[in-house]
Amino acid sequence: MNLFGNLAFLLTLLVIPAALITALVMLVRRRWRLALLAGSFLLGWLGLYAAALLGVSLLSRPAALEPGQEHCFGEMCFSVLNASRSASGSSTVYRMEVQLRSAARGKTQTPDHPEMWVVDAQGKEYRAFRSSFS
Repeated sequence: MNLFGNLAFLLTLLVIPAALITALVMLVRRRWRLALLAGSFLLGWLGLYAAALLGVSLLSRPAALEPGQEHCFGEMCFSVLNASRSASGSSTVYRMEVQLRSAARGKTQTPDHPEMWVVDAQGKEYRAFRSSFS
């Protein structure tokens, strides 16, 4: 996550409770205009934040790794060691060796349910039938 994303998230954690408390206090005090203003600000902020999240998710693409290239997600780093294809009769078997490295300073993390697939040059996905992590 980049610096702008971190700051937007932290600011949102501060703004939402403050606007919500302000709106509730203004409702209790029967200051309808200020309550409406605080509520409108809260909804506007949430709308902008949701639009930003949706925009980033629609514009981002999955990482395609070449052999030896490492990709980190949080504190877990993956790299493709080897990818091979072998044909036997009418079936084709793809074998992919992936290395998992923890960049955590404290406790080492491992994925709960690892899922991997290979995408060929035409964009066709081949999902893994069997995977193991040690």
